Amino acid sequence: MVEETAQAEAEYKADLAIAKIEASPDNPRQAHHKDRDAELTASIKTDGVIQPVVVRKHPTKRGKFELLVGSRRVRCSRSAKLKTIPALVRDVDDETAFRLTVVENLQREDLSPFEEAAGIQTMLDRGWTIDSIAEQVGKSAGWVARRHALMQLTPEWQAAVLNGESAVSEWPATLLEQVARLTPELQAELADLYVTDRQRWPATKIPTKADLMQQIGEMTHNVKSPPWKRTDADLVPEAGACTACLKRTGAQPQLFDDVLAKQGGDRCLDPECYEAKGRATFDRRLAELQEKHSQDLVLVSDSSVDFRELGLPAETVWAQPHSLTRCKKSDEGARPCLEATGPGAGTFTWARVGYTYGGPESNDGGGGRSTRVKGQPTPLAERRRQLKGRRAKVAIAAVIEQLEADNKPRSQVDALALAAVFGTQHDDFVQTKEQPDAWKARLAFLTDGKGACKELWTRVRPVLVKRLGYYDVAAAGELLPEVRSLCDYLGIDYDGLWADVCGQIKEPKSWAKLNADGSPKATVGVGAAAGGSERKGNGDDA
Repeated sequence: MVEETAQAEAEYKADLAIAKIEASPDNPRQAHHKDRDAELTASIKTDGVIQPVVVRKHPTKRGKFELLVGSRRVRCSRSAKLKTIPALVRDVDDETAFRLTVVENLQREDLSPFEEAAGIQTMLDRGWTIDSIAEQVGKSAGWVARRHALMQLTPEWQAAVLNGESAVSEWPATLLEQVARLTPELQAELADLYVTDRQRWPATKIPTKADLMQQIGEMTHNVKSPPWKRTDADLVPEAGACTACLKRTGAQPQLFDDVLAKQGGDRCLDPECYEAKGRATFDRRLAELQEKHSQDLVLVSDSSVDFRELGLPAETVWAQPHSLTRCKKSDEGARPCLEATGPGAGTFTWARVGYTYGGPESNDGGGGRSTRVKGQPTPLAERRRQLKGRRAKVAIAAVIEQLEADNKPRSQVDALALAAVFGTQHDDFVQTKEQPDAWKARLAFLTDGKGACKELWTRVRPVLVKRLGYYDVAAAGELLPEVRSLCDYLGIDYDGLWADVCGQIKEPKSWAKLNADGSPKATVGVGAAAGGSERKGNGDDA
Protein backbone atom coordinates (compact mmCIF):
# COMPACT_ATOMS: atom_id res chain seq x y z
CA MET A 1 0.00 0.00 0.00
CA VAL A 2 2.85 2.34 0.89
CA GLU A 3 4.60 1.47 -2.40
CA GLU A 4 1.40 2.18 -4.40
CA THR A 5 1.02 5.58 -2.71
CA ALA A 6 4.68 6.44 -3.39
CA GLN A 7 4.31 5.45 -7.05
CA ALA A 8 1.15 7.54 -7.37
CA GLU A 9 2.99 10.57 -5.98
CA ALA A 10 5.95 9.93 -8.30
CA GLU A 11 3.80 9.60 -11.45
CA TYR A 12 0.63 11.25 -12.69
CA LYS A 13 -1.19 11.57 -16.00
CA ALA A 14 -1.98 14.88 -17.63
CA ASP A 15 -2.74 16.51 -20.97
CA LEU A 16 0.30 18.69 -21.57
CA ALA A 17 0.78 21.49 -24.04
CA ILE A 18 3.02 20.17 -26.81
CA ALA A 19 4.82 23.51 -26.93
CA LYS A 20 6.10 22.90 -23.39
CA ILE A 21 7.71 19.51 -24.23
CA GLU A 22 11.37 19.44 -25.25
CA ALA A 23 13.37 16.51 -26.59
CA SER A 24 15.94 14.71 -24.43
CA PRO A 25 19.56 15.10 -25.58
CA ASP A 26 20.05 11.39 -24.81
CA ASN A 27 17.42 10.17 -27.27
CA PRO A 28 19.19 8.06 -29.95
CA ARG A 29 16.33 8.41 -32.46
CA GLN A 30 17.44 10.70 -35.31
CA ALA A 31 16.02 9.37 -38.58
CA HIS A 32 12.55 10.42 -39.73
CA HIS A 33 10.72 8.13 -42.14
CA LYS A 34 8.16 10.21 -44.02
CA ASP A 35 5.90 7.31 -44.98
CA ARG A 36 5.71 5.92 -41.44
CA ASP A 37 5.25 9.38 -39.95
CA ALA A 38 2.46 10.12 -42.43
CA GLU A 39 0.63 6.95 -41.38
CA LEU A 40 0.91 7.79 -37.67
CA THR A 41 -0.13 11.40 -38.29
CA ALA A 42 -3.26 10.22 -40.12
CA SER A 43 -4.06 7.83 -37.26
CA ILE A 44 -3.65 10.59 -34.66
CA LYS A 45 -5.98 12.89 -36.62
CA THR A 46 -8.62 10.16 -36.57
CA ASP A 47 -8.19 8.48 -33.18
CA GLY A 48 -5.92 10.79 -31.20
CA VAL A 49 -2.84 9.66 -29.25
CA ILE A 50 -3.76 6.32 -27.69
CA GLN A 51 -0.59 5.63 -25.67
CA PRO A 52 0.65 8.50 -23.46
CA VAL A 53 4.21 9.76 -23.81
CA VAL A 54 6.51 9.78 -20.77
CA VAL A 55 8.06 13.02 -19.52
CA ARG A 56 9.61 14.55 -16.43
CA LYS A 57 9.80 18.12 -15.26
CA HIS A 58 12.68 19.75 -17.07
CA PRO A 59 15.75 19.82 -14.80
CA THR A 60 16.82 23.34 -15.84
CA LYS A 61 13.86 25.05 -17.56
CA ARG A 62 11.00 25.98 -15.30
CA GLY A 63 7.54 25.24 -16.68
CA LYS A 64 8.96 22.90 -19.33
CA PHE A 65 9.00 19.09 -19.58
CA GLU A 66 11.74 16.79 -20.87
CA LEU A 67 10.53 14.05 -23.18
CA LEU A 68 11.74 10.61 -22.12
CA VAL A 69 9.65 8.23 -24.25
CA GLY A 70 7.50 8.98 -27.32
CA SER A 71 9.40 11.41 -29.56
CA ARG A 72 7.67 10.15 -32.71
CA ARG A 73 4.22 10.55 -31.17
CA VAL A 74 5.04 14.14 -30.24
CA ARG A 75 6.42 14.91 -33.70
CA CYS A 76 3.37 13.45 -35.48
CA SER A 77 1.00 15.18 -33.07
CA ARG A 78 2.57 18.48 -34.08
CA SER A 79 2.03 17.51 -37.74
CA ALA A 80 -1.62 16.71 -36.89
CA LYS A 81 -1.97 20.27 -35.47
CA LEU A 82 -2.71 19.04 -31.93
CA LYS A 83 -2.13 21.51 -29.12
CA THR A 84 -1.94 18.99 -26.27
CA ILE A 85 -0.90 15.36 -25.83
CA PRO A 86 -1.60 12.80 -23.04
CA ALA A 87 1.49 12.23 -20.92
CA LEU A 88 2.73 10.36 -17.87
CA VAL A 89 4.75 12.79 -15.76
CA ARG A 90 7.38 10.98 -13.69
CA ASP A 91 9.52 12.27 -10.88
CA VAL A 92 12.86 10.61 -11.69
CA ASP A 93 16.53 11.47 -11.29
CA ASP A 94 18.98 11.92 -14.17
CA GLU A 95 20.19 8.32 -14.18
CA THR A 96 16.67 6.89 -14.30
CA ALA A 97 15.69 9.38 -16.98
CA PHE A 98 18.68 8.33 -19.02
CA ARG A 99 17.78 4.65 -18.66
CA LEU A 100 14.18 5.29 -19.70
CA THR A 101 15.18 7.31 -22.75
CA VAL A 102 18.01 5.20 -24.11
CA VAL A 103 17.05 1.68 -23.02
CA GLU A 104 13.39 2.07 -24.03
CA ASN A 105 14.40 3.20 -27.49
CA LEU A 106 16.98 0.42 -27.88
CA GLN A 107 14.26 -2.12 -27.16
CA ARG A 108 12.01 -0.76 -29.91
CA GLU A 109 12.10 -2.37 -33.36
CA ASP A 110 11.76 0.77 -35.50
CA LEU A 111 15.14 2.33 -34.69
CA SER A 112 17.69 2.37 -37.47
CA PRO A 113 20.85 0.32 -36.74
CA PHE A 114 22.88 3.52 -36.56
CA GLU A 115 20.50 4.98 -33.97
CA GLU A 116 20.96 1.80 -31.93
CA ALA A 117 24.74 2.23 -32.21
CA ALA A 118 24.47 5.84 -31.06
CA GLY A 119 22.39 4.78 -28.05
CA ILE A 120 24.96 2.15 -27.08
CA GLN A 121 27.74 4.72 -27.43
CA THR A 122 25.84 7.06 -25.11
CA MET A 123 25.56 4.30 -22.50
CA LEU A 124 29.27 3.46 -22.81
CA ASP A 125 30.09 7.14 -22.30
CA ARG A 126 28.10 7.01 -19.05
CA GLY A 127 30.22 4.14 -17.73
CA TRP A 128 28.18 1.14 -18.81
CA THR A 129 29.96 -1.96 -20.15
CA ILE A 130 29.08 -4.12 -23.15
CA ASP A 131 27.92 -6.88 -20.82
CA SER A 132 25.79 -4.60 -18.63
CA ILE A 133 24.15 -3.02 -21.68
CA ALA A 134 23.41 -6.48 -23.09
CA GLU A 135 21.74 -7.51 -19.84
CA GLN A 136 19.69 -4.30 -19.67
CA VAL A 137 18.35 -4.43 -23.24
CA GLY A 138 17.96 -8.20 -23.35
CA LYS A 139 20.48 -8.83 -26.14
CA SER A 140 23.69 -10.82 -26.42
CA ALA A 141 27.05 -9.16 -25.84
CA GLY A 142 27.96 -9.95 -29.44
CA TRP A 143 24.87 -8.12 -30.70
CA VAL A 144 25.77 -5.06 -28.61
CA ALA A 145 29.38 -5.10 -29.84
CA ARG A 146 28.35 -5.38 -33.49
CA ARG A 147 25.81 -2.58 -33.20
CA HIS A 148 28.36 -0.38 -31.48
CA ALA A 149 30.79 -0.98 -34.34
CA LEU A 150 28.41 0.97 -36.59
CA MET A 151 29.77 4.10 -34.95
CA GLN A 152 32.81 3.52 -37.20
CA LEU A 153 30.74 4.27 -40.30
CA THR A 154 32.15 7.25 -42.18
CA PRO A 155 30.09 10.49 -42.32
CA GLU A 156 29.04 9.65 -45.88
CA TRP A 157 27.55 6.33 -44.80
CA GLN A 158 26.03 7.83 -41.65
CA ALA A 159 24.25 10.47 -43.72
CA ALA A 160 22.88 7.80 -46.06
CA VAL A 161 21.61 5.73 -43.12
CA LEU A 162 19.84 8.73 -41.58
CA ASN A 163 18.32 9.85 -44.88
CA GLY A 164 14.85 8.31 -44.81
CA GLU A 165 14.55 8.62 -48.59
CA SER A 166 17.80 6.71 -49.24
CA ALA A 167 17.78 2.97 -49.92
CA VAL A 168 20.68 2.67 -47.49
CA SER A 169 18.34 3.69 -44.65
CA GLU A 170 16.44 0.46 -45.43
CA TRP A 171 19.54 -1.73 -45.26
CA PRO A 172 19.34 -4.36 -42.52
CA ALA A 173 21.93 -4.15 -39.78
CA THR A 174 23.69 -7.25 -41.09
CA LEU A 175 24.70 -5.27 -44.18
CA LEU A 176 25.73 -2.10 -42.37
CA GLU A 177 27.88 -4.12 -39.99
CA GLN A 178 29.87 -5.44 -42.94
CA VAL A 179 30.61 -1.87 -44.06
CA ALA A 180 31.46 -0.56 -40.59
CA ARG A 181 34.18 -3.19 -40.18
CA LEU A 182 36.23 -1.66 -42.98
CA THR A 183 38.79 1.12 -42.98
CA PRO A 184 37.56 4.59 -44.05
CA GLU A 185 39.32 4.13 -47.39
CA LEU A 186 37.45 0.91 -48.15
CA GLN A 187 34.19 2.39 -46.94
CA ALA A 188 34.71 5.20 -49.44
CA GLU A 189 35.15 2.64 -52.24
CA LEU A 190 31.91 0.91 -51.27
CA ALA A 191 30.12 4.27 -51.03
CA ASP A 192 31.14 5.00 -54.61
CA LEU A 193 29.24 1.88 -55.63
CA TYR A 194 26.22 1.78 -53.31
CA VAL A 195 25.68 5.42 -52.33
CA THR A 196 27.07 7.61 -55.13
CA ASP A 197 27.16 5.71 -58.42
CA ARG A 198 23.52 5.40 -59.48
CA GLN A 199 24.47 4.09 -62.90
CA ARG A 200 26.20 1.03 -61.45
CA TRP A 201 23.85 0.42 -58.52
CA PRO A 202 20.27 1.78 -58.63
CA ALA A 203 19.35 4.04 -55.73
CA THR A 204 16.37 1.91 -54.76
CA LYS A 205 18.01 -1.51 -54.86
CA ILE A 206 19.24 -3.28 -51.71
CA PRO A 207 22.08 -5.80 -52.20
CA THR A 208 21.98 -9.24 -50.70
CA LYS A 209 24.47 -10.07 -47.98
CA ALA A 210 26.18 -12.45 -50.42
CA ASP A 211 26.58 -9.59 -52.95
CA LEU A 212 28.09 -7.30 -50.35
CA MET A 213 30.35 -9.96 -48.85
CA GLN A 214 31.67 -10.85 -52.30
CA GLN A 215 32.44 -7.19 -52.98
CA ILE A 216 34.25 -6.84 -49.64
CA GLY A 217 36.05 -10.15 -50.17
CA GLU A 218 37.59 -8.71 -53.33
CA MET A 219 38.92 -5.77 -51.31
CA THR A 220 40.42 -7.71 -48.39
CA HIS A 221 43.04 -10.47 -48.17
CA ASN A 222 43.53 -13.63 -46.15
CA VAL A 223 46.37 -13.21 -43.65
CA LYS A 224 46.11 -16.60 -42.03
CA SER A 225 49.06 -17.73 -44.17
CA PRO A 226 50.49 -14.71 -46.04
CA PRO A 227 53.73 -14.90 -48.09
CA TRP A 228 55.61 -13.35 -45.14
CA LYS A 229 55.92 -14.27 -41.46
CA ARG A 230 53.01 -12.83 -39.49
CA THR A 231 55.35 -12.10 -36.58
CA ASP A 232 57.84 -10.09 -38.69
CA ALA A 233 57.77 -6.56 -37.29
CA ASP A 234 60.67 -5.35 -39.45
CA LEU A 235 59.24 -6.10 -42.89
CA VAL A 236 57.37 -2.75 -42.92
CA PRO A 237 58.48 -1.12 -39.65
CA GLU A 238 55.73 1.50 -39.52
CA ALA A 239 53.09 -1.25 -39.81
CA GLY A 240 54.60 -3.71 -37.34
CA ALA A 241 53.77 -7.40 -37.11
CA CYS A 242 50.44 -8.74 -38.38
CA THR A 243 49.90 -10.58 -35.11
CA ALA A 244 49.89 -7.26 -33.23
CA CYS A 245 47.68 -5.42 -35.75
CA LEU A 246 44.05 -4.62 -34.96
CA LYS A 247 43.14 -4.12 -38.62
CA ARG A 248 42.32 -7.77 -39.15
CA THR A 249 39.32 -9.92 -38.38
CA GLY A 250 41.20 -12.24 -36.05
CA ALA A 251 41.94 -9.36 -33.66
CA GLN A 252 38.20 -8.74 -33.13
CA PRO A 253 36.52 -12.16 -32.96
CA GLN A 254 33.32 -10.81 -31.41
CA LEU A 255 32.73 -8.65 -34.47
CA PHE A 256 33.98 -11.06 -37.11
CA ASP A 257 32.88 -14.48 -35.92
CA ASP A 258 31.04 -15.09 -39.22
CA VAL A 259 34.05 -14.06 -41.31
CA LEU A 260 36.42 -16.22 -39.28
CA ALA A 261 34.12 -19.19 -39.81
CA LYS A 262 33.21 -18.75 -43.47
CA GLN A 263 35.92 -16.83 -45.32
CA GLY A 264 39.03 -18.85 -44.65
CA GLY A 265 40.04 -17.36 -41.34
CA ASP A 266 41.91 -14.16 -40.51
CA ARG A 267 41.52 -11.37 -43.10
CA CYS A 268 43.42 -8.11 -43.47
CA LEU A 269 41.23 -5.00 -43.41
CA ASP A 270 43.98 -2.67 -44.67
CA PRO A 271 44.73 -3.49 -48.34
CA GLU A 272 47.35 -0.74 -48.63
CA CYS A 273 49.34 -2.23 -45.76
CA TYR A 274 48.93 -5.74 -47.22
CA GLU A 275 50.18 -4.53 -50.59
CA ALA A 276 53.16 -2.77 -48.97
CA LYS A 277 54.14 -5.95 -47.15
CA GLY A 278 53.73 -7.99 -50.32
CA ARG A 279 56.01 -5.62 -52.21
CA ALA A 280 58.59 -5.66 -49.40
CA THR A 281 58.49 -9.46 -49.36
CA PHE A 282 58.90 -9.58 -53.14
CA ASP A 283 61.88 -7.19 -53.05
CA ARG A 284 63.55 -9.16 -50.27
CA ARG A 285 63.14 -12.56 -51.93
CA LEU A 286 63.96 -11.26 -55.38
CA ALA A 287 67.36 -10.07 -54.17
CA GLU A 288 68.03 -13.49 -52.64
CA LEU A 289 66.88 -15.43 -55.72
CA GLN A 290 68.71 -13.30 -58.24
CA GLU A 291 71.98 -14.30 -56.63
CA LYS A 292 71.15 -18.01 -56.87
CA HIS A 293 69.03 -18.26 -60.03
CA SER A 294 69.65 -15.11 -62.09
CA GLN A 295 69.35 -16.92 -65.44
CA ASP A 296 66.42 -19.24 -64.71
CA LEU A 297 64.21 -17.09 -62.47
CA VAL A 298 60.66 -16.50 -63.75
CA LEU A 299 58.39 -13.84 -62.26
CA VAL A 300 54.68 -14.63 -62.10
CA SER A 301 51.84 -12.19 -62.77
CA ASP A 302 48.25 -12.65 -63.92
CA SER A 303 48.44 -9.60 -66.20
CA SER A 304 50.97 -7.60 -68.16
CA VAL A 305 53.34 -5.63 -65.95
CA ASP A 306 55.73 -2.82 -66.71
CA PHE A 307 58.55 -4.27 -64.64
CA ARG A 308 60.38 -0.98 -64.80
CA GLU A 309 57.91 0.22 -62.15
CA LEU A 310 59.29 -2.54 -59.92
CA GLY A 311 62.86 -1.42 -60.59
CA LEU A 312 63.52 -4.28 -63.03
CA PRO A 313 64.47 -4.39 -66.72
CA ALA A 314 61.57 -4.03 -69.15
CA GLU A 315 62.46 -7.38 -70.75
CA THR A 316 62.13 -9.34 -67.51
CA VAL A 317 60.98 -12.93 -68.11
CA TRP A 318 57.55 -13.62 -66.63
CA ALA A 319 54.66 -16.05 -66.91
CA GLN A 320 50.99 -16.20 -66.06
CA PRO A 321 49.87 -18.47 -63.18
CA HIS A 322 47.87 -20.82 -65.40
CA SER A 323 51.02 -21.71 -67.36
CA LEU A 324 52.75 -23.09 -64.24
CA THR A 325 52.75 -26.70 -63.08
CA ARG A 326 54.13 -26.89 -59.56
CA CYS A 327 56.78 -29.51 -59.03
CA LYS A 328 59.85 -30.38 -56.98
CA LYS A 329 63.18 -28.65 -57.42
CA SER A 330 64.72 -31.95 -58.56
CA ASP A 331 62.11 -32.56 -61.30
CA GLU A 332 63.16 -32.18 -64.90
CA GLY A 333 62.35 -28.74 -66.31
CA ALA A 334 61.76 -27.18 -62.87
CA ARG A 335 62.34 -23.43 -62.73
CA PRO A 336 62.33 -21.05 -59.77
CA CYS A 337 59.20 -18.86 -59.85
CA LEU A 338 58.38 -15.79 -57.76
CA GLU A 339 54.97 -14.11 -57.70
CA ALA A 340 55.43 -10.43 -58.53
CA THR A 341 51.93 -9.01 -58.17
CA GLY A 342 48.60 -9.70 -56.52
CA PRO A 343 47.79 -11.08 -53.05
CA GLY A 344 50.55 -13.71 -53.36
CA ALA A 345 53.36 -11.27 -54.19
CA GLY A 346 56.59 -12.62 -52.74
CA THR A 347 55.52 -16.28 -52.83
CA PHE A 348 58.26 -18.59 -54.15
CA THR A 349 57.76 -21.99 -55.76
CA TRP A 350 59.37 -24.44 -58.19
CA ALA A 351 57.36 -25.16 -61.32
CA ARG A 352 57.47 -26.26 -64.92
CA VAL A 353 56.61 -23.27 -67.09
CA GLY A 354 54.47 -23.82 -70.18
CA TYR A 355 55.49 -20.55 -71.80
CA THR A 356 56.94 -17.21 -70.82
CA TYR A 357 56.70 -13.59 -71.86
CA GLY A 358 59.54 -11.18 -72.48
CA GLY A 359 63.14 -12.30 -72.31
CA PRO A 360 66.55 -10.69 -72.55
CA GLU A 361 66.48 -10.66 -76.32
CA SER A 362 62.93 -9.41 -76.84
CA ASN A 363 63.21 -5.76 -75.69
CA ASP A 364 59.44 -5.57 -75.78
CA GLY A 365 58.73 -5.24 -72.07
CA GLY A 366 57.00 -8.61 -71.82
CA GLY A 367 54.16 -7.75 -74.14
CA GLY A 368 52.93 -11.11 -75.35
CA ARG A 369 53.11 -14.86 -75.44
CA SER A 370 56.39 -16.55 -76.23
CA THR A 371 56.92 -20.26 -76.70
CA ARG A 372 60.65 -19.69 -76.76
CA VAL A 373 62.73 -22.69 -75.73
CA LYS A 374 65.44 -21.81 -73.26
CA GLY A 375 68.63 -20.90 -75.10
CA GLN A 376 66.88 -20.05 -78.38
CA PRO A 377 66.07 -16.48 -79.53
CA THR A 378 62.50 -15.27 -79.95
CA PRO A 379 61.52 -15.12 -83.65
CA LEU A 380 61.10 -11.64 -85.09
CA ALA A 381 57.44 -12.26 -85.97
CA GLU A 382 56.75 -13.26 -82.36
CA ARG A 383 58.50 -10.12 -81.08
CA ARG A 384 56.33 -7.97 -83.34
CA ARG A 385 53.18 -9.79 -82.26
CA GLN A 386 54.08 -9.09 -78.65
CA LEU A 387 54.80 -5.45 -79.44
CA LYS A 388 51.43 -5.18 -81.18
CA GLY A 389 49.77 -6.57 -78.06
CA ARG A 390 51.38 -3.90 -75.88
CA ARG A 391 50.36 -1.17 -78.28
CA ALA A 392 46.84 -2.57 -78.52
CA LYS A 393 46.42 -2.56 -74.74
CA VAL A 394 47.40 1.13 -74.58
CA ALA A 395 45.16 1.96 -77.55
CA ILE A 396 42.18 0.19 -76.00
CA ALA A 397 42.77 2.08 -72.74
CA ALA A 398 42.62 5.33 -74.72
CA VAL A 399 39.35 4.24 -76.38
CA ILE A 400 37.91 3.39 -72.95
CA GLU A 401 38.91 6.83 -71.66
CA GLN A 402 37.07 8.49 -74.54
CA LEU A 403 34.01 6.29 -74.02
CA GLU A 404 33.81 7.16 -70.33
CA ALA A 405 33.88 10.87 -71.18
CA ASP A 406 31.47 10.55 -74.14
CA ASN A 407 28.17 12.27 -73.31
CA LYS A 408 27.27 13.17 -76.90
CA PRO A 409 23.65 12.44 -77.85
CA ARG A 410 23.11 9.34 -80.00
CA SER A 411 20.51 8.83 -82.67
CA GLN A 412 17.73 6.39 -81.95
CA VAL A 413 19.09 3.98 -84.55
CA ASP A 414 22.62 4.10 -83.07
CA ALA A 415 21.41 3.64 -79.50
CA LEU A 416 19.19 0.70 -80.37
CA ALA A 417 21.86 -0.91 -82.56
CA LEU A 418 24.51 -0.69 -79.82
CA ALA A 419 22.07 -2.05 -77.24
CA ALA A 420 21.06 -4.93 -79.50
CA VAL A 421 24.67 -5.92 -80.21
CA PHE A 422 26.34 -5.40 -76.84
CA GLY A 423 23.45 -5.43 -74.35
CA THR A 424 22.89 -2.96 -71.54
CA GLN A 425 23.75 -2.64 -67.88
CA HIS A 426 21.27 -4.66 -65.81
CA ASP A 427 18.73 -2.61 -63.85
CA ASP A 428 16.10 -4.76 -62.16
CA PHE A 429 13.89 -1.78 -61.33
CA VAL A 430 10.70 -3.83 -61.54
CA GLN A 431 11.50 -5.45 -58.18
CA THR A 432 12.53 -2.24 -56.41
CA LYS A 433 10.52 0.26 -54.41
CA GLU A 434 10.56 3.25 -56.75
CA GLN A 435 8.76 6.47 -55.95
CA PRO A 436 5.97 7.60 -58.33
CA ASP A 437 8.17 10.40 -59.69
CA ALA A 438 10.76 7.85 -60.75
CA TRP A 439 8.12 5.89 -62.66
CA LYS A 440 6.92 9.07 -64.34
CA ALA A 441 10.47 9.82 -65.43
CA ARG A 442 10.83 6.36 -66.95
CA LEU A 443 7.47 6.50 -68.72
CA ALA A 444 8.38 9.91 -70.13
CA PHE A 445 11.13 8.23 -72.15
CA LEU A 446 8.42 6.55 -74.26
CA THR A 447 7.43 9.93 -75.66
CA ASP A 448 10.80 11.66 -75.38
CA GLY A 449 13.00 10.13 -78.09
CA LYS A 450 16.12 12.12 -77.16
CA GLY A 451 15.76 11.35 -73.48
CA ALA A 452 15.28 7.65 -74.19
CA CYS A 453 18.37 7.55 -76.42
CA LYS A 454 20.44 9.33 -73.77
CA GLU A 455 19.28 6.91 -71.09
CA LEU A 456 19.97 3.92 -73.33
CA TRP A 457 23.47 5.18 -74.16
CA THR A 458 24.32 5.60 -70.45
CA ARG A 459 23.43 1.91 -69.99
CA VAL A 460 25.28 0.63 -73.06
CA ARG A 461 28.46 2.58 -72.37
CA PRO A 462 29.49 0.71 -69.15
CA VAL A 463 29.04 -2.58 -71.00
CA LEU A 464 31.36 -1.46 -73.79
CA VAL A 465 33.96 -0.29 -71.26
CA LYS A 466 33.81 -3.59 -69.38
CA ARG A 467 34.12 -5.68 -72.55
CA LEU A 468 37.09 -3.70 -73.83
CA GLY A 469 38.87 -3.76 -70.48
CA TYR A 470 38.56 -7.53 -70.13
CA TYR A 471 41.31 -8.52 -72.57
CA ASP A 472 44.93 -8.96 -71.51
CA VAL A 473 47.95 -7.99 -73.57
CA ALA A 474 48.18 -11.35 -75.31
CA ALA A 475 44.63 -11.07 -76.69
CA ALA A 476 44.45 -7.31 -77.19
CA GLY A 477 46.23 -7.37 -80.54
CA GLU A 478 43.70 -9.81 -81.96
CA LEU A 479 40.86 -7.51 -80.84
CA LEU A 480 42.06 -4.50 -82.86
CA PRO A 481 39.84 -5.03 -85.94
CA GLU A 482 36.74 -5.02 -83.72
CA VAL A 483 37.98 -1.99 -81.81
CA ARG A 484 38.53 -0.16 -85.09
CA SER A 485 35.01 -0.97 -86.26
CA LEU A 486 33.57 0.28 -82.98
CA CYS A 487 35.60 3.50 -83.20
CA ASP A 488 34.40 4.09 -86.75
CA TYR A 489 30.80 3.61 -85.64
CA LEU A 490 31.17 5.98 -82.66
CA GLY A 491 33.17 8.60 -84.52
CA ILE A 492 36.45 8.04 -82.63
CA ASP A 493 39.61 8.79 -84.62
CA TYR A 494 41.19 5.34 -84.49
CA ASP A 495 43.96 6.07 -87.04
CA GLY A 496 45.16 9.12 -85.14
CA LEU A 497 44.95 7.27 -81.84
CA TRP A 498 46.95 4.31 -83.18
CA ALA A 499 49.59 6.62 -84.66
CA ASP A 500 50.04 8.28 -81.25
CA VAL A 501 50.45 4.91 -79.56
CA CYS A 502 53.01 3.71 -82.10
CA GLY A 503 54.91 6.94 -81.54
CA GLN A 504 54.99 6.25 -77.81
CA ILE A 505 55.89 2.56 -78.09
CA LYS A 506 58.39 2.28 -80.91
CA GLU A 507 59.91 -0.83 -82.40
CA PRO A 508 63.48 -1.21 -81.12
CA LYS A 509 66.06 -0.25 -83.77
CA SER A 510 68.05 -3.35 -82.85
CA TRP A 511 65.37 -5.52 -84.46
CA ALA A 512 66.54 -4.37 -87.88
CA LYS A 513 69.71 -6.36 -87.26
CA LEU A 514 67.87 -9.63 -86.61
CA ASN A 515 67.03 -12.54 -88.86
CA ALA A 516 63.50 -13.91 -89.07
CA ASP A 517 64.34 -16.52 -86.42
CA GLY A 518 65.53 -13.81 -84.03
CA SER A 519 69.22 -14.53 -84.38
CA PRO A 520 71.61 -11.62 -85.17
CA LYS A 521 72.35 -11.06 -88.81
CA ALA A 522 75.91 -11.98 -89.86
CA THR A 523 78.08 -8.95 -90.53
CA VAL A 524 80.03 -9.56 -93.73
CA GLY A 525 82.40 -6.88 -94.99
CA VAL A 526 85.99 -6.04 -95.92
CA GLY A 527 87.09 -5.81 -92.34
CA ALA A 528 85.48 -9.11 -91.48
CA ALA A 529 87.03 -10.86 -94.48
CA ALA A 530 90.42 -9.44 -93.68
CA GLY A 531 89.99 -10.47 -90.06
CA GLY A 532 89.14 -13.97 -91.16
CA SER A 533 92.27 -14.10 -93.32
CA GLU A 534 94.39 -12.88 -90.45
CA ARG A 535 92.88 -15.48 -88.10
CA LYS A 536 93.65 -18.20 -90.63
CA GLY A 537 97.23 -16.99 -90.97
CA ASN A 538 97.69 -16.89 -87.24
CA GLY A 539 96.36 -20.38 -87.03
CA ASP A 540 98.80 -21.60 -89.67
CA ASP A 541 101.65 -19.92 -87.82
CA ALA A 542 100.54 -21.68 -84.66
